[in-house]
Amino acid sequence: MRMIFATGILFSLVVSGFSQDNRVVLQNKMSVNLFSYLQRPVITDNIGYYPMAMHGLIYTRQIAMNRYGRARFDYFQKNIDHSDPEKHYLDVHLYTSIKMGAGYEQRFGEKKVKPYFAGDILFTNALLYSETGGRDAGTYEKRQARQLGISFLPALGITLQVSRIVSFSVETNYELGYAHEKGTDFTWTADGIPLNKPLKHSLFIHRWNPVSLLAFELSF
Repeated sequence: MRMIFATGILFSLVVSGFSQDNRVVLQNKMSVNLFSYLQRPVITDNIGYYPMAMHGLIYTRQIAMNRYGRARFDYFQKNIDHSDPEKHYLDVHLYTSIKMGAGYEQRFGEKKVKPYFAGDILFTNALLYSETGGRDAGTYEKRQARQLGISFLPALGITLQVSRIVSFSVETNYELGYAHEKGTDFTWTADGIPLNKPLKHSLFIHRWNPVSLLAFELSF
């Protein structure tokens, strides 16, 4: 579904871009994030790096020479299931997040290869779910939590201008943020009483995303 949506946007922008007069100064750009390699806490208490494809859109608007404002939307979902049905053992982890916000981009130079730095402020809504253990293991734990927060992402990137309309960008960033987590933690052991306790705490986020985006871009 995401692929169809992105393809439709790209097609419409290509048509509108080529229909413009050559004297028109390009001031807008739509970017589709083709690939990222991101750091996320998919498995409980374990930070890992995960590839992700076709999961974001960025709209960029020129505000001055080499200065741009941008709005972005990012979606991430990873499901890891290492369960063993023969041993009746569960090992399931799910992490889903939606990020939306805006930022600033400063580019340097007028050549085809243009370095830039950017900074985005994004609001985050994330769902964390995990189940581990089972009957044969003698223990079982299920955790489900919702995270609401805000992050600041300073970034460094390079843009390759293929033509007047088409370009590609690659970017790396470091995420600094704050989130409030709320949910439940159900724990059972064979020799104890099942516990169902609420999860409610705040956390600070700091993580490096080696490839925060590899984007295909259309200017119009």
